[in-house]
Amino acid sequence: MHKNTFFFLTWQIEILYYIYMGISYRPLFVLLAKHGMSKTDLRTKIGISTNTLAKFAKSDYISGETIEKLCAYFNCQPGDIMEYVPGSKTE
Repeated sequence: MHKNTFFFLTWQIEILYYIYMGISYRPLFVLLAKHGMSKTDLRTKIGISTNTLAKFAKSDYISGETIEKLCAYFNCQPGDIMEYVPGSKTE
């Protein structure tokens, strides 16, 4: 299997997991896939910890500072990297 194919399939599996959470970072993971970036690439480029990176996978609280770093790096708005999913764990 080609490396890029494996990478894309991995993201598809992870995306299916994220859609069942309250605040979903699915748009961020789609954005990463479009840029051909891994989560590790993202961590090193914007300067976040492995713990913060793990919070994306669990749809845990992410600080405004981290959201700001992401928006600055990708030149986007918060709605481009996260979304609210009704029927979430907050309900």
